[in-house]
Amino acid sequence: MTRKLVMGALLVGAVGVGGACQSQEQKKDETKAAGAAAAMTEDEKTVYVIGLRIGGQTTILHLSAAEIEALKRGVADAATGKKPEVDKGTIRFPLSAPVPVKLIERIAKFRAKEAAERAGAKRGGPKKR
Repeated sequence: MTRKLVMGALLVGAVGVGGACQSQEQKKDETKAAGAAAAMTEDEKTVYVIGLRIGGQTTILHLSAAEIEALKRGVADAATGKKPEVDKGTIRFPLSAPVPVKLIERIAKFRAKEAAERAGAKRGGPKKR
């Protein structure tokens, strides 16, 4: 494997690190990971810490396990230069799968809030003379 792929794999693995609540299994995995950290180069450790930071930032999104897997695939594709699975500006759902209603609701609420904030900023801004 090339160095770039190894670093990308570490980054993708780190993105899955997140929630504040941990099971006993997760704690055991962390203990194993601590042993693996000793075998990492300084560059790999640095990239791993960057991944931890990114993973920490994603906890505010309250992602489901499936969404975390999609995030991992997206980071891996970007890190390896692979063509994205989706158009970045458009979300497409396969006709053969159930419609993800809750995801669509979350997106719609988020976009409505963004639009309201933009509209409020335009109205509430300083008046030009």
